[in-house]
Amino acid sequence: MSLFAVSRVSKVDNSTKKKKKKLYRFPVSVICHINKTHNNLFLTLTKLDGTVLLQLSGGKIGKKGPKRDTPNTAELLGRRFGELFHSMGYKRCITKINGSFDGFVRSAVRGLVSRRVRMMQIQHVKGVSHNGIRSRKQRHK
Repeated sequence: MSLFAVSRVSKVDNSTKKKKKKLYRFPVSVICHINKTHNNLFLTLTKLDGTVLLQLSGGKIGKKGPKRDTPNTAELLGRRFGELFHSMGYKRCITKINGSFDGFVRSAVRGLVSRRVRMMQIQHVKGVSHNGIRSRKQRHK
């Protein structure tokens, strides 16, 4: 089972000497989850059905304590993840970001891109509130 991501590629048509944008469909079979918590960053590679193939965090690359929550650690984590991603034979993925999209997540994405991981689609996953926030009490008449 694979999902298809659409990408636009410019090609020059020799007969009319114009650039044509053509749509190509690339098969994508893995999802890269980036989960930013309060003091750590988790990168997980899963198949489309949810089986975990690879999992890394700030502590797994040797950082302890508050050093896990720095942009430098996030970029190192992205680079290590990209190397392992390519060693498994994958080239393209869909990226799902959970948590705040701040400098740490940008650094992790920068590390992934530096190792030539093609992110065909980036989705920001928001938490689903089960009951929502509490409503105000009614005004007295």
